[in-house]
Amino acid sequence: MVNVFKNKKNNDILLDGYTCEIKQFPSKISPESAEFEILQSTNGTAYIALTLIKIDNISTNWKEFQDQNRTIDIFDL
Repeated sequence: MVNVFKNKKNNDILLDGYTCEIKQFPSKISPESAEFEILQSTNGTAYIALTLIKIDNISTNWKEFQDQNRTIDIFDL
């Protein structure tokens, strides 16, 4: 669950929440390292970025995995 607040420094006003359910990544990850961030470019396009640290299968390219399998959730394969 990702919560979206009006002000990043003041978490008093919750605007919305998003759920991202990935049962099993292509690599094991460090759960403490996982962070979601909402990014917005100058043209108004918004992205949700997931930053994390892989702890095994480091050579697995997740972008290529997604391109080949249309998902990064290996549980669904």
